[in-house]
Amino acid sequence: DKNGVSMSVNLDFDPDSLELTIGTEELPRVAILGRIDSDMFGRPTGDMRVPGPFVDLGAGATRLVDPRVTTRAETIPTKE
Repeated sequence: DKNGVSMSVNLDFDPDSLELTIGTEELPRVAILGRIDSDMFGRPTGDMRVPGPFVDLGAGATRLVDPRVTTRAETIPTKE
């Protein structure tokens, strides 16, 4: 893929709360490919997006990854 990038990502999984925290640098934005203008959760990306299945990984973003939850994963506030 001519627009793809490779980078390191730090993942921290909390097995008690079933939360996944993603630590990454900001990704470059690229033009959409083949009219794919939404991410894997169905959120619109617009004409420019980061490469990959997510609108934005969001450095420090924490997501609930409990498989028992049937709604799409949402970003929750980062713990301080």
